[in-house]
Amino acid sequence: MSTLIGKQESSERINSWLIFFVLIDILFLLRIMPLFGIPISSIIVILVILSRPIKKTTLLTYLVLMIIALFSLMNGSTYKSDFVFIEDIKRFSQLFLSLLYAFLLFKINKNESVLLSKILALFFWYSFLFMVLFKVDPNFYISIFGFIYPESLEAMQENITMGRYALFFGDPNTAGYFFVFAYFLYTNLNKNIRNFNYLYILVLILVASTLSRGAFVSFGILSLYLLKSLETGKIIKYIFLILFLAMLDFLIRGENSLFLQILNNISLRIESDIEKYGSGFGGRVHKYISYFESFDVNILGEGYVIIKDGMEFRPHSDLLRFLHAYGLIFLIIFFYFFLWRSARNLKIIFLLFCIPFMINSIFDEFKLPMLIFLTLALINPLTISNKPNYSS
Repeated sequence: MSTLIGKQESSERINSWLIFFVLIDILFLLRIMPLFGIPISSIIVILVILSRPIKKTTLLTYLVLMIIALFSLMNGSTYKSDFVFIEDIKRFSQLFLSLLYAFLLFKINKNESVLLSKILALFFWYSFLFMVLFKVDPNFYISIFGFIYPESLEAMQENITMGRYALFFGDPNTAGYFFVFAYFLYTNLNKNIRNFNYLYILVLILVASTLSRGAFVSFGILSLYLLKSLETGKIIKYIFLILFLAMLDFLIRGENSLFLQILNNISLRIESDIEKYGSGFGGRVHKYISYFESFDVNILGEGYVIIKDGMEFRPHSDLLRFLHAYGLIFLIIFFYFFLWRSARNLKIIFLLFCIPFMINSIFDEFKLPMLIFLTLALINPLTISNKPNYSS
């Protein structure tokens, strides 16, 4: 009996350390650049998954998706250059390493929940301090992150020109969605309303600093969800309502909104969009129209990189990208098994996922899908028990 208890305690300690390591890796640690920029925790997660029993249906679904994707890569390789084919393989590797995090399922106690929320709060302050540095001394900011992530140096310089904060990401949109999902996880781990109030303002500032319209929409939807679900006082609700109306004002009135005037450098991006695309939506409408003019529903895809009229075409949508890259069957299976079935008890996370998936990209960066799947593993439903905390 004592041996069985000892094994259970040892397993729970490993579980606790893995949770904290994965979260810290996602929020703070560097990527392994020689291996397509994979996060450090990916290697450990693979070993943990291999050591645990896996549901046959889940494993079979993963293998079927991988086979479809591989056939899609081979299908597209017949007309693509070696350089483009290597990019297809890189994106294939990123996608399926990210999906491995969907196999994780954690059971956490109250102490672990509070500690995880403190790590997230530290991340928000860490991000805020670098956001201030980005605004005050962009050259020093670039010297830090450009040294750590030299592959993103060009994107960082463009972000500084546009006044768009992206933390350690290349795409500010990804950073905006990352802040939204991190805050969603925080609100499910920590119900302390005092911390919730000040961090709400902090995350709002962070999302605003990315100048990402999609992230604004996601944060507005999350605000409405929190407004309905959390037991907050009337004053707090009014604050949320005012902040949400300010964001709505920004989305509707654009350059004339009060919120837009408060945000530093945001008008620069809108003027640039209008100059480039004739609209303030980053040219997405024109891209979508162009894509569907020659669109065919393919059962099998042709790889991640889309070649259109002899040139690479970037659709600004994971939905369109997946349809082209891996085909319709892949997309349906992926959506049902790895998202809808996992999030059916928590529809808000499915909605928050769909916004960037449709108008931006989730899977271009490792850390955003990792955070989404970790969130599902921790809070779907949020499994907080009263078992002793063996992590300390």
